[in-house]
Parts: sequence; structure tokens; C-alpha cells
Amino acid sequence: MQLNLNAAAYVNGEVLISNDTLFDWEIEGDIGTITEDGIFTLADTVNQSGKIKVRAGNSEKTINVYISDYPKPVNPFADTDGHWAETVLSLMSYRGVINGIEEDGQTVFKPDDDMTRAEFASMISNYLNLDLSDYGDAYLEFADSGEIPLWAQGCVGAMYEEGIILGKSNDDGTVTFNPCDKITRAEAMTILGRLIDSEESAELTFADADEIPEWARESMSKLLSAGIISGYSDNTILPNNNVKRAEAVNMLYKFQ
Repeated sequence: MQLNLNAAAYVNGEVLISNDTLFDWEIEGDIGTITEDGIFTLADTVNQSGKIKVRAGNSEKTINVYISDYPKPVNPFADTDGHWAETVLSLMSYRGVINGIEEDGQTVFKPDDDMTRAEFASMISNYLNLDLSDYGDAYLEFADSGEIPLWAQGCVGAMYEEGIILGKSNDDGTVTFNPCDKITRAEAMTILGRLIDSEESAELTFADADEIPEWARESMSKLLSAGIISGYSDNTILPNNNVKRAEAVNMLYKFQ
């Protein structure tokens, strides 16, 4: 199987006229080969992971690649046919990382809705395949612990005990979890950054990098270096926008 990959270069958010041969392409791992103009040929192998890297000058982007022998599962969600994240959502559902919502006799995912902090905690807990019974005695120091939905309490407790989700410090000295608040892209990326062992980081050269909160910069640098995030086509990262449910799942999927 072959994929024709394309790259683009930006200056101050404006795309430059270029072609794929002006970029340097590189493969890491036993996943296949790539030509100088970005044609990737998949290796005849399964259960292998690697990376595709593309460079232009001092800038580099990385795509994590995982070749799996999983069959493509049937799409379980009535509202994701044709969605850009359909395959990822189907696979993550198949692996038990995400669940749908029963609505009018159908299972839907609502991929373009904003994700809540409780939903994000549950997804991360499922991905890590934690035994929630090990965290039954977890003491949550959140002032709003009573507001955490019953279905999310075990997951939030596990995430807190593991130091993955720490809550929000308030001006009055309290720490809250705010389970029903929408989670921002910066918040989601900060949490995901705690799942990476590597200390490698990349310079944040997004057009809106000055909008990234200081507390999120380290995690976002690590995620960028690992190829987990890459920004939008206009070279923005939109750190303070709410993360969509499909976007959150897709970021987590890239850890595979």
C-alpha cells in the first residue's frame, strides 16, 4: 500500500508556494520506505511502530505510525459515518477507550461537541487500562468532589492518585476539578504531556504561540516533539479553545 504525503511551509501564518521535493523525508522504524517526494510505501509487516519525519530548514514535524493487524471494526456510532475521525473513533471504541451515548435508540458519539473534564479523565483512565478497584480509597482534595458524576468518580480518583490530573487552583485557595466544565486544548495537552516519559521538546513556533499559557508550554513542547500535536493548517494551535470530542480521542490515539 502507498500513501502520497504532502507537506506545507508557513511564514507568519501564510502558506508558501512549495512542492514535496523541497522537504527532507525520513523514516524511523521498520514501517516502510519513503521517497524524496513523500510517497510512503507500507512495509509488509504488522504490529510495528515508527515515525515519519519531514524537515524544512530548522523546522521538523513528526507523524507517529502504528501498523496493526486489528481488523477495521464496524463503526458503532450512528453519527460518525464519513467524519474525518470515523476510523480512529471506531478503533478506540473497539479497544474500550471510549463509549457512546444512547440517544433515540441509537449509539452516538457527538464528535464535534466539546469534551468535559470528567469525560476526558474517564477516557485517559480507560486508555491506561487501570484497575479502578486499586484506587477505591483515593481521597480527592477537590472542593467540588461532590459534583463529580458517579460514573466518573473512580476514573477521576485514579487520575488524581497517579498525578495525571491535578485540578485547578482558585484565588480563594481551594482546588476544584470542575467536572462539567469544557476542557480546553491547553488543559488537555497539559494532561497528555504527563503521559510522555521522554524529556525531548520542540520549539513552539505556532502563529498563536503567545496565547499558550505558561503552565501548558512544557507539555505542549513534548507533545509537539513526539508528533502527538501538529496544529492546524494555518499554523495555529488555538490553545484556549475547547477541545472537541473527536480531537481529544485523536490526540490520545497518536500515543499508540
